[in-house]
Amino acid sequence: MGLEGTKFMYALKFEFTATNNEAEYEAVIARLRIAKETKIEEITDFIDSQLVANQVNGLYEAKHDHTRQYLQITKDMLKNFRHLEVQYIRRSQNKKVDALSKLASLTFEHLTKKVLVEKLMKKSIYEKQVAEATAE
Repeated sequence: MGLEGTKFMYALKFEFTATNNEAEYEAVIARLRIAKETKIEEITDFIDSQLVANQVNGLYEAKHDHTRQYLQITKDMLKNFRHLEVQYIRRSQNKKVDALSKLASLTFEHLTKKVLVEKLMKKSIYEKQVAEATAE
């Protein structure tokens, strides 16, 4: 059975402070890592940060050191896929992502096992390995 057309619900909880763009890159990196681990070769990634989407697509340059590091990690991970499409989507049009971002800031006792929640202890640009995903 293939995974074509399958959508995964996944929330990240950061145990560190992050700017909006750093949080967006952390989410992109997590999605790419999960896709690689599940042996997905083609992926369409919807990003609600126009800046990050355009940096990943090569339309904008990353100017800050942290952003360049995030972009490099992302580009290195892109090599694992036969096809990757990154599309910008307005946050107002992405209600599921908005709900998950709010959910990640709450407690997790009420979640079912259908939503995976992963706690990231350190920024991806500082450590390549992150905490293991758990269903809480």
